[in-house]
Amino acid sequence: MFKIENNKILYEEKEEVLGFIEFIYLDSNTVDMIHTYVNPNHRGKGIAKKLVEYALPYFEQKGIITKYSCSYVKKYEEEKNEIVEIN
Repeated sequence: MFKIENNKILYEEKEEVLGFIEFIYLDSNTVDMIHTYVNPNHRGKGIAKKLVEYALPYFEQKGIITKYSCSYVKKYEEEKNEIVEIN
């Protein structure tokens, strides 16, 4: 399902890439998630959310700090923080 190559986390089904998050290393301990893309034929299926929900713990587990220039990741984090504050 998920595969990492060339500074991208890919989401695949049946060997077809349905979407990806592109990231760059700012230094050896920090990445910036700069772009999220989902194939237009597969939008609206929660693929971007799956990518973010995979990427954030993946980097955290490796001790890598995440930053996000990507507007989708920013929105995801803002919404997640709003839910936490309400509870």
